[in-house]
Amino acid sequence: MTDRPAGPQRCTVRVAGHAVHPTRLRRHLDQGGGAGEPVVVLGAVGDVVVLGRGAELWRYRNHDPGRLVALAAVPGCRALLDVRHGLLVVRRGPQDAGSVFSLQPADHLPHPCAAG
Repeated sequence: MTDRPAGPQRCTVRVAGHAVHPTRLRRHLDQGGGAGEPVVVLGAVGDVVVLGRGAELWRYRNHDPGRLVALAAVPGCRALLDVRHGLLVVRRGPQDAGSVFSLQPADHLPHPCAAG
């Protein structure tokens, strides 16, 4: 028997593609929170999320691609890619503070998750 609550476990790894590192988020927010390129979340295959901007496709790893894709599927959703800090901010509406995802370039080897 464990003391852990039932339900999904949250990843505690603070590397690219996993839990958002507070310093990266703070630096993003210090730029006004609007830093980044507008992108469209096209989908995911495994842990690789595909983002589009014009004719360009960008591929990144994220440990929770299903949640990312589901949030981005809301009509009127906006997604901003902050390449400098490795973050994707998904806002479902003008009053939504947004959900922030840490990204790792897809051509890098993935790091394993750790539940906390």
